[in-house]
Amino acid sequence: MIEAHEEDLKTYIYRELEQGGKYDIADQSFMNRLVRELTKGAEGMFLLPVLRLRTILKEPTPGQMEDRLADLSHSLDDAFADTIARIQRLPESRSRLGLDALRWLTLTTEAMTESELSDALAIHEKQNAVNVKYRPTTKTILECCQGLATVDTEGRVRLAHYAIQEYLTEHSEDLFPRAEATIAVTCLRYFVFENFQDGPWTDRSEIKSKMEMYPFLAWAARHWGHFTQQTETDPEVWSALFTFFSSSVATAVTNQVRQYSLGLRRDYWIASECWSYTALHHASREGLDRAVNQLLDSGAFSVNELTEMGATPVLMAAADGHTLTTRSLLAHGANPRLRNWYGDALDCAIEADRVDTIRELVRWGMDPNGVADDGHTYLNSALDTDSAGAFATLVELGADIEAQSEKEHHVHIFLTAARWGCVKIVSLMLMRGWADIEMRSPSGLTALHYAAAAGETTTVKRLLDASADIKAMDKKGRTALEYAEARGNKTTARLLVDAGALPRGANRARNLVLRSDRPAATH
Repeated sequence: MIEAHEEDLKTYIYRELEQGGKYDIADQSFMNRLVRELTKGAEGMFLLPVLRLRTILKEPTPGQMEDRLADLSHSLDDAFADTIARIQRLPESRSRLGLDALRWLTLTTEAMTESELSDALAIHEKQNAVNVKYRPTTKTILECCQGLATVDTEGRVRLAHYAIQEYLTEHSEDLFPRAEATIAVTCLRYFVFENFQDGPWTDRSEIKSKMEMYPFLAWAARHWGHFTQQTETDPEVWSALFTFFSSSVATAVTNQVRQYSLGLRRDYWIASECWSYTALHHASREGLDRAVNQLLDSGAFSVNELTEMGATPVLMAAADGHTLTTRSLLAHGANPRLRNWYGDALDCAIEADRVDTIRELVRWGMDPNGVADDGHTYLNSALDTDSAGAFATLVELGADIEAQSEKEHHVHIFLTAARWGCVKIVSLMLMRGWADIEMRSPSGLTALHYAAAAGETTTVKRLLDASADIKAMDKKGRTALEYAEARGNKTTARLLVDAGALPRGANRARNLVLRSDRPAATH
């Protein structure tokens, strides 16, 4: 909650009254009374008096302002309701713009930039191309939202207070009917606009240019699936979805812009990979279970269709944790053991920490103790992203920690987890008793040695908190502190020293000092 100090509020209100020209129609005594009333009812909140002030300032005469002041509620919900009513009383096009903007701001999980929101609000039914003449300015958007929206320091448009989010979410069915479906359809229609029919593009600069010219494109490419999954059975969404799927250009462009805007490496967004990314891959990645079944039943797609990089639909579904879609693909004959550059479907689910999908794949028949041709194990996939939930699930389903340690690491997997900075998995193994904190490698190194050598300060701290022996030496007599210093890991070394570690030779030097401080023997 944004708090308000009384003097700040008074300063703000007097400034608004002056800028609004209200001193021309009301005397100073009324203005002073207005400030007192608004400040008194603030209850430590800045937002409430601001909304109440804006309601009062809309009145044309002092008498009407006094009437409005007497009628105003002191509750936030009533203030929000008054503001919504004020938006609804605006001229039709401005009222629609204000409510449309609030719908986007209420439902989006990733805040939109000014240009993204403006571009989205410019999309109207029956358009087949972007028309920049319909893009509203940020000033106009904020005016139509009547104080419920603001622009943050990073240029993103947000609701002005989390209490507004709560209010609009609670009343969304009345204020924004079919809101998710409307956003899904807006995204899907945008993808098939004429502006993007020259894609996918071969050059990085072309992609950036399109994203700058059409700001909504990247946002829509990242988020269309979220809203479509929620509303897949809506007839309008279903129609727009299959119009999108029927355009190979649209599906290729959407994938290219998504992958590029997420900062993925070039292999993911080059034109040839994007051309190979089919409607079935899209539907699988976004968890569109009904669409997946429809596409497969049509006979137009192979359930094991490969992209240029080797991605299959079941890999896409597993990596994004869409368990029902994974199940549907398996039922249609998908082979989860097919591998791309990273691994198979179980590897992808593990790396993304998708616990339910891991269970589904093992239930289907994948072996949690399976080993790839290169010796890669599934527990190792959990280490790649410190996926503790996946690690625990694999062990629960029968993964053998000792056996997988021998196959891939040549040391216990606990020591590898420490070296790689997998603090969640290190904590899990200690908590479950799956590892001895003082276990050693063949060279006598402990987990603390490995973490210190790698400069994994967070893991070092976790091990120290778990009472790891800070004085432990390897077979050559070296401590964790010596490993940290040898690798130039100054922050880690300082942590160890602060925890009581002594540099090499410090014990001997301390003993010499103690002996020199003793009084001389008398004879």
